[in-house]
Amino acid sequence: MPHAQPIKVDLTTRGVRAIDPTCAETVWDSKITGFGLRTRRSNDPSRWRWVFTYREGGRGGTQAKLSKSFAEMTPDQARKWAERERGRKGTAEGERQKRLQASAERIRERQIPTIKRLWEEYWDAEGSMKKA
Repeated sequence: MPHAQPIKVDLTTRGVRAIDPTCAETVWDSKITGFGLRTRRSNDPSRWRWVFTYREGGRGGTQAKLSKSFAEMTPDQARKWAERERGRKGTAEGERQKRLQASAERIRERQIPTIKRLWEEYWDAEGSMKKA
């Protein structure tokens, strides 16, 4: 059975009103990757939950993190929650950003000359030629 294309909607108050829950189990946000509303094909909004999926450490299978139900959290609050979760350690974006910063810091540290390296450069260039 072929996979159906995921349904993407702007998950704002207006966008949520336009959702047909029988079309898909989860409706994804068009702006924030991994953020969606899990309807489970139910017409009862009290059973809907906000969801954020991510990859642990940027690899492996996706993991879903569920928030409060649709009735307890407005779409704007859920969007802010998803933004916070997106930047946390363990999510693909947060981990990748931290790895890139650490890599840039290591490159900067390697470029700073040390006394040992300066001595080796001097010794190779002139020091070994001189006699006492």
